Amino acid sequence: MKIRRWAVPLFFFLFLCFIISMAVTLYPVAQAWLSPAPSTYFMLKEPSVTVLPHKRLEKRIDLNHASLAELMTLPGIGEVTADAILIFREEHKRINYVEDLLEVRGIGQTRLETIYERVYIGE
Repeated sequence: MKIRRWAVPLFFFLFLCFIISMAVTLYPVAQAWLSPAPSTYFMLKEPSVTVLPHKRLEKRIDLNHASLAELMTLPGIGEVTADAILIFREEHKRINYVEDLLEVRGIGQTRLETIYERVYIGE
């Protein structure tokens, strides 16, 4: 029996395609099978992100009900800017969005980004 020249490379090509498709199909199964149990995994692995405790303990301030003293606890907000926020809130009856603070004199984009996570809009 005579084997054609193109038959052997074709066979190896098809075999390679089969191996690749099996590897792609079985990769998640193999990954789950080879990884340690979840409890062991979390005990052995070092945390990759450091959570700062002050981020979790910070009190968020309601912009529609905050007093002058509460507003002054925000980073970068002094007495003058806190007073300007109170005046803005009285003139507009309420603050609808945190981004409305950009209209307050003394608050720019950078300062708003600093306090954005520490404030919210209450009822």
